[in-house]
Amino acid sequence: MNVINVNKAIAVDITTSNQDNRIILFDNTLPSNIPNTNIISVNGFLKNLKAFSEINSLATAPLPAITLEDTDQDRLIKIMNIEWGNPRIQLDLEFSSNGINFIKVGAISLISQQGYPYRNYSLLDFYTDGLAAEIGTNGKVACSIKDVGHGKLTSADTLTIYGSVTQEVVIDDLLTNNVAIPATKNLLAATNTLISDASNKTGLTIFNGSDEAVFIGYTATTNNTDYSIRLSSGKGYEFPVPVYSGDIYAYSVNASTIQVTEFRSV
Repeated sequence: MNVINVNKAIAVDITTSNQDNRIILFDNTLPSNIPNTNIISVNGFLKNLKAFSEINSLATAPLPAITLEDTDQDRLIKIMNIEWGNPRIQLDLEFSSNGINFIKVGAISLISQQGYPYRNYSLLDFYTDGLAAEIGTNGKVACSIKDVGHGKLTSADTLTIYGSVTQEVVIDDLLTNNVAIPATKNLLAATNTLISDASNKTGLTIFNGSDEAVFIGYTATTNNTDYSIRLSSGKGYEFPVPVYSGDIYAYSVNASTIQVTEFRSV
């Protein structure tokens, strides 16, 4: 069993062009560069989620008139009245366990605060009271802008949501029936397609038995200055699992021959 961790950043600007639709902040589906064979689960861990706003299109909300005589409850009520009783734009936080049906898990009020228009919000607390929110396979984290009587964002406003997630992909390599495909590749003095795109690649080894150094890469522009792996004469390389499913290229300054063994699931 293999576990692959993929770290991703969330950075979304919400503007007049996208605020009328649900905005997906994180989609916990299998990353496109990992083959979809023998996947047990894709677990997402939302570790940080915040929002930054600068609202200039609304009337300014006053500061709460808190006095020394106010109790903690009095202070809270006054703050809440400012947050929710003044012109505002509402940001709803949403979650889906299957990527289709969404539920609302919270909301924040976007206002133009007197004296300081910039505000920061912690959104992770709406999804968990722990250090990270666990998002199951195909789960989604989203948000929506709501007009609550004062309009939506204008070009004068700024709203950015940012954070980080980790995807944990669990692969059961015991489920795979592999077939080995050995081949000898004759390389021209140019960039060659070494292995073609295939989603069922499970292993790949290369041995350079020629007198030339061979340069391996993942783009058609691979050469002796732009490459991922340099394979010297008499050296071999085993690609890490999961093997990259796209085209793999090889470059040789002079014509050469290398041995390739490809493993594919059947």
